[in-house]
Order: sequence, then C-alpha cells, then structure tokens
Amino acid sequence: MLADARVRARDAWDGARVRAQVALGFKLAPGRRTPLTPPTLAEEDRPRAVGPVAEISYADDVLARGAAGEDALRRALRDLREPLVLRGGAEAWTKAKDWSLDGLVEAHATAAVDARVVADADAERRTFAYCEESHPAVRDGTFEAPSVMVRMPFATAVAGVLRANGGGGAYVQTAAPPEMLRACEGGASDAFDALGEESQARRLWLALAGSVSPLHFDASWSTLTQIGEGRRRMLLYQPYALRSVGLYPNWHPLRRRGRHFPESACAWEAVVEPGDVLVFPPRWAHYTESLGDRVSIAVTQRFTRLRDDRRLDCGLTWSLTVLLREVSMPNPTCMHACMHEEGGGGGVECAVPR
Repeated sequence: MLADARVRARDAWDGARVRAQVALGFKLAPGRRTPLTPPTLAEEDRPRAVGPVAEISYADDVLARGAAGEDALRRALRDLREPLVLRGGAEAWTKAKDWSLDGLVEAHATAAVDARVVADADAERRTFAYCEESHPAVRDGTFEAPSVMVRMPFATAVAGVLRANGGGGAYVQTAAPPEMLRACEGGASDAFDALGEESQARRLWLALAGSVSPLHFDASWSTLTQIGEGRRRMLLYQPYALRSVGLYPNWHPLRRRGRHFPESACAWEAVVEPGDVLVFPPRWAHYTESLGDRVSIAVTQRFTRLRDDRRLDCGLTWSLTVLLREVSMPNPTCMHACMHEEGGGGGVECAVPR
C-alpha cells in the first residue's frame, strides 16, 4: 500500500543523527555505494543519436551584441520549435558556478522539500520513475507505485540522495525554496517570457550521479538550467516519435511515460554543463542521465503559450536561423532535410547535412 511505502521511505531517511551530521557540515562524500553508473542499455535497445542539439554562446552571441542580441534571443525563443542549448545562459545567476552541495545544505538544511524515493527501501535503484500517486489505482493498492514522493528536511533528502544511511536512494524534485529563487534571476532567464506564461514555479532537481529519469514527455515548454555541480545528458525525440515509444494510456498512473526507446526515430543529444540552459518544446520525449563526480543539480521552469504564434513549417525556426546567421554561426544540425522555395515557405532555405 502507498501509505506503508511512505512510512518505510520516511523511516529510511528521517534519522535525527544523519540530519544533524549533514546540517553541521560533515563531509558529504558519496560513500562506498556511489557514484553510480547509468544503467547499461542492451545493444538492441540503445538509442541512436543523430547529433547534438543546436547551441549558441550566450556571452558571444547575445551579450556581445547588446540590445540587438537580446531582441534576437527573444525572437528565437518566441518562435522556437526544437531544443536549443544556451551555453553560459545562467552565468548571471548569483553563485551559478559556486552552488555546491555543501553550500546548499548549509543554507537550506531545515527547509522542507519533496524527494522521490523508491517504494522498496532495501532496493538500490538508479531509475526514478514518476507515478501519479493521486490515481485511484495507486491509492487503493491495485497498482504498486515504483516510487513515492516524501516531504522531508533538505538535509535529510540529501542524505538519501547520497545513500548515507543505506536504502534505495532519493531524487530531490521540489519547488525551489524562496531564498534560492532570489539567486535564480538574470541572464537568459530574462528572455523566458517569450516562451509564454510561467505555468510551474522553478523546481530544484538534485540526484546522485548515475541516476536516471526514464523516457517521458512534458505537455508544456520547459527550461533546464544546470547549476553548481554535475552535468546532465539528455536524449530528445521529435513529437512524431511518441507513436513508437509505447506510451502508457492517459488514464494510467504512469501516463506520459514510455515503455521503450523508439525503434526507428533518432535522438538529439544535449550535455548540459553548470551555467548552461536547455530549452525544449512540449511533447518532445526525453531521457535524462545525471552525470558528475558526486551529484547533479538543476533548476527547471515550465511555460504555457496562450497565443497562436505564427510558425514556419520547418524543423528550423526563422528567428533561430536569423540569430545564428547574424552572428556568423553555421546552422544547427537538423534531423531531416527541408527546403522552402520562393513563395512556398517565405523564401527561407534550411541547409541540412544529410
């Protein structure tokens, strides 16, 4: 039962001794169980990546051009139809490069946060699958949730992430504490209003290196900003690939989750470093690995567009193309070739390597 799983999970992480040790600053070493290695995929299940996600340098391609660069970035985000990495887009965030795990614990040790933990506290898991815990089948015990969300002090959650007291591990997935939000301003985020209206407040994601968020899609525009420690590797698939990932039906507790990688579709790969921002549209299925020496820390936002923006029928947006050409950069790699002839697509040519 879900209630029993919550009790087991809370008992596993909620130790006064561990919480006090973390809060008082004992060395947050991974311990003998970690860092983990992302699960090895069988050759037949290994996704194919056609190349990296398109990227620009926020410092060189936006800031260096002043107001013109900022306007171009807003146009690009407004018309974006594919993922984009803004290298250094969060450099302006206070302490974006200095947010260490130790510093976060020292500043927010007693803050109440949400952490996803595996239902079986004795199992060591690397994959943390979301489950809709309010679903009737989960609540009445018909469907056993693969993980549960537990509210706990931040220091306790970090102890769970590091397996400091054994058990199956934890993955912090929580609304960012107010004090932390004040440090998440400026840089590329100043242009995020071009993505639409914020539909979900900034959330903090903290996982042990090697942890995995399995294939799923989001229904809104998303940004992922890597901060402090670690990196994230994401494989992203165009919306048409949703037909071949074995999605659970919308009435299922695991809705929006895929059972397997697409057989024929190819993924775009993004490796996001501290200070980088990844922006991607809704309905792009994505698989995420946390990388690094210890943990991986990121902040996400979601946006909903309330207007019907006019777009080109092309895998490459006009504004992004203009932005890249204006800064004398090559066009980003596209998954498929497309050519708009005069009068058919606004005269925009998209040169794509085959």
